[in-house]
Amino acid sequence: MNHEPVKQSTQTLDAEAGLSGECALGIDGGAGQLKWAMRGSGGDRHVGRMPGANLQMLGWEEYQARLMAAVMDALIESGVVRSALVSLGLGLSGVDRPRERERLRDWVRANFPQVRHWWIGNDAAPVLRLGAGRLEGIALIAGTGSFCLGMTADGRRVRVGGWGGIIGDEGSAYWIGQHALRMATQMADGRMEPSHLRETILQALGLGSYDELIPYMAGRRHDELKRIVAALAPRIVDHARDGEVACQRLIDQAIGHLGNHVFSVARQLDCLERETETAPTRGGGLTPPAGEPALRPRTLVCAGGMFEHSDWIYERFRERIAHGGPFTVVRLDQPSALGALILGEENRDPA
Repeated sequence: MNHEPVKQSTQTLDAEAGLSGECALGIDGGAGQLKWAMRGSGGDRHVGRMPGANLQMLGWEEYQARLMAAVMDALIESGVVRSALVSLGLGLSGVDRPRERERLRDWVRANFPQVRHWWIGNDAAPVLRLGAGRLEGIALIAGTGSFCLGMTADGRRVRVGGWGGIIGDEGSAYWIGQHALRMATQMADGRMEPSHLRETILQALGLGSYDELIPYMAGRRHDELKRIVAALAPRIVDHARDGEVACQRLIDQAIGHLGNHVFSVARQLDCLERETETAPTRGGGLTPPAGEPALRPRTLVCAGGMFEHSDWIYERFRERIAHGGPFTVVRLDQPSALGALILGEENRDPA
């Protein structure tokens, strides 16, 4: 059992590149940002990022415009002509159902007919491929939203979370920011003991008083509002580190939610594997094991802004995980778009 962080080699892309002399692009991300990685014809690598996009939040017309902007930015910044792009991997938040994937396949065919190799899926699969070296294990993303994906060696999948900020995304930056706003307004009302958080929220939003908060929020588009609220999370983390009790409790709740995502995925993966290893019951389906057996060892890859920008959050999360499962924990230290690029080159979704 290993709970120590595993560093990822920067040689991964060179070792995995399978289209020598041709150009490959990977795009990965969601509402917070779109990240891209380009491998040029000489093997040189370029990475960048663009404003985020989520299909469910934006609608198809604006979504495809932002996706095209990310592709064109990658081509221009990398000095690659459009016709040289022959491989495309798209790991995108909110794109995990057959209808959504088919729509994006049509978009690729219409706009990049020269592309011969592609992969399209959600943004957790590239994280898992890059962090674990294969599509097997568990990937946890905690950024603007939260989502956990598990995959077995034979390709079966379990997904937990990813329900969006209105009814889900527990433990994410948006979830933390949203709950911090609620605490701050309760402090403004006198319903909660005041702390530095009350003034911190006003400063972060550029407001003079809480009387301005409602019109400030009401005048924002949903995708813009989500980014603004999520951007409050680092300040809450700072207050928690400084010992502010209310913020500490909020961060502990967030970490608990993320841990529950992982444990739920791990238990369901174990059930799927036991179903394969044992004869099915007469009625079929999953047969719950007797008692509560220990979870099986797995690689757990952590990605997203919550982990990327805060060692403190990551270490507290690893402590929580260490008490519940035999996970080899990896914090992704390469752009996740490299995973999307590799999946595209591996031709898992051929034209």
